[in-house]
Amino acid sequence: MVNNNYWFKAYKHGYGWYPCKWQGWLILFVYVMLNWFGSYYVKLSSGSGIETLVKYLPQLVCSTILLFVIVIKTGEKAKWTWRKKI
Repeated sequence: MVNNNYWFKAYKHGYGWYPCKWQGWLILFVYVMLNWFGSYYVKLSSGSGIETLVKYLPQLVCSTILLFVIVIKTGEKAKWTWRKKI
């Protein structure tokens, strides 16, 4: 039986997910905006490039882990798939 309550669908070819409902698109938009504003804020408060990276990397890693947890909880089970052989 197909569950249509998924926010993210699994790719038909390859591995991963894509948003298929407005909730999935909202989660993806929040992820992008959080990282974009975070990088902008860190860049304003930092001096050198390495200092910027050291301040921004933990936020990027944490937000990416949170995104993956949400996608795994609200999306289809992903598996590696290949295209059909002719």
